[in-house]
Amino acid sequence: MSLRRLGFVFFFFLILSAKEVISMEEIIPRSWNTIFKIGELDFSPNEFALAPSQAREFKDRFPQDPVYIVGKSLPSDFPFIHPNEADTFWAKEPHHKFTIIFNLSEKPKGIPLLFLALADVHESLAPIVEIRLNDRTQGAKRVRAGKGRAFYGEKGEEQFIAFTLNSDDLKLGENKLEISLTSGSWIAYDAIFLFDVPQIPLSPPEKTNLSLFPLQNPLPF
Repeated sequence: MSLRRLGFVFFFFLILSAKEVISMEEIIPRSWNTIFKIGELDFSPNEFALAPSQAREFKDRFPQDPVYIVGKSLPSDFPFIHPNEADTFWAKEPHHKFTIIFNLSEKPKGIPLLFLALADVHESLAPIVEIRLNDRTQGAKRVRAGKGRAFYGEKGEEQFIAFTLNSDDLKLGENKLEISLTSGSWIAYDAIFLFDVPQIPLSPPEKTNLSLFPLQNPLPF
């Protein structure tokens, strides 16, 4: 990992780990260019399909896995709930691939960062989130268990996941991003962003107290 990227990692996760309640402005600096976004970072999944409490209708409303076309689709076309292996009773199939199609007129100048804001996660069966870009694997991370309440239309426990994407796997024109889950149960979306993040020329501190970064999972960079 380069010093520039490591400096960015420290900066980003220092913000996320410092507070329990984080405003949009604190998470997303103005210098970050938004390539696309789905939904609003408002600690609620209500702009998405099936929200707030129709998760059990997933297999009827989405007999085929959802495909979101940036610039054409609306958040109301995209389900807030993403089922997994433990959810076959109401979601039918054990695995569901959520696909996002977007176009680029130019390549990102900085670091492509996929940012997932989750409104909640199943209370005991936290899954692994896997990301693919144009059929190339970008990373996987197990999320924390949540409150499990968003499924019922109640307020859950927000958490954030970030993946740096390989710039070489992006292409001019149409791109395909896929989000899949394994090993566990559902997640609920609050918002999905893809950013072009300027590379910050920071060096990591000589000695780092890891207790300052109380993350339960490895950094997905």
